[in-house]
Amino acid sequence: MKSIKNEISVFNPTHMNMISDTFEIYHYRQPYFKALDFHNHDFYEFYIFLDGIVTYYIEEKVYDLCAGDILVIPPGKMHRPVIADPNALYERIVLWVNPSYIQSIDDEKQTLTTTLHTIEANKQYLIPIPSVDFDFITTMLHRLIHLSTTNEDSILVKNAYLVLLLDHIHTQLLSAAPFKAEDIEYDTIPEIIYYINEHLCEKLTLDDISNRFFISKYHLIRKFKAYTNATVYDYIIAKRIVLAKKLLREGVSATEACMQCGFTDYSNFYKSFQMKSGMTPAEFKGTIGK
Repeated sequence: MKSIKNEISVFNPTHMNMISDTFEIYHYRQPYFKALDFHNHDFYEFYIFLDGIVTYYIEEKVYDLCAGDILVIPPGKMHRPVIADPNALYERIVLWVNPSYIQSIDDEKQTLTTTLHTIEANKQYLIPIPSVDFDFITTMLHRLIHLSTTNEDSILVKNAYLVLLLDHIHTQLLSAAPFKAEDIEYDTIPEIIYYINEHLCEKLTLDDISNRFFISKYHLIRKFKAYTNATVYDYIIAKRIVLAKKLLREGVSATEACMQCGFTDYSNFYKSFQMKSGMTPAEFKGTIGK
């Protein structure tokens, strides 16, 4: 199905949060934009790659994308695209889905939720889709986009299309051959990101990391910035805030979350939380369950 012009969204790099409590969908078609920092969401992102020359980074994994690839990015996972050709078209469809909504439309065995958790556990975020199935998936996506952009009052229809779409993606998840991102040769930065994630609640300094990986701090800073478009410190803080949100949702107090996430004092935790989430820990706790 061909999408019409008014169904193409204008990409806004500051648009990182969902307004809807169910799902949102956007079709972007535009050339090169300014490099994005590593960032994360509180929801699932289904990223459908249509055209361009793009390398996609998800935590320590790296994927050179081909048209027809689908990325499933779980909540809290740091990610960003890197566009190789500033003059090439960059086209993709992005579907954001609230985890609680996925649970509400899942079957009694929580089949889809379990599959998504398996993706996260195995760190297997890319799904290459056969062309026939990809045509079906994009048809469903364009129908959802049309319903959304025309503001048609058809919640049941939208939900039906989304359930059908997610069920089909789920089928592909089960049948797709594994794609090993680690087969691509890159620098030591993916190893460093893995190390940071595994030791997030411990003391992490530039000296500690550079000594552990036998590289200079200058090399670490330069290479990490090239990979993530962020500093080592900012990446660590962002991941700690992701963990803090998870703990707060589970009923842990803000003070205890601060201690469990590796912050040295509450003041630093409070300021970092507010900077990264746009609200205080108390304000965030007030949104839980709404």
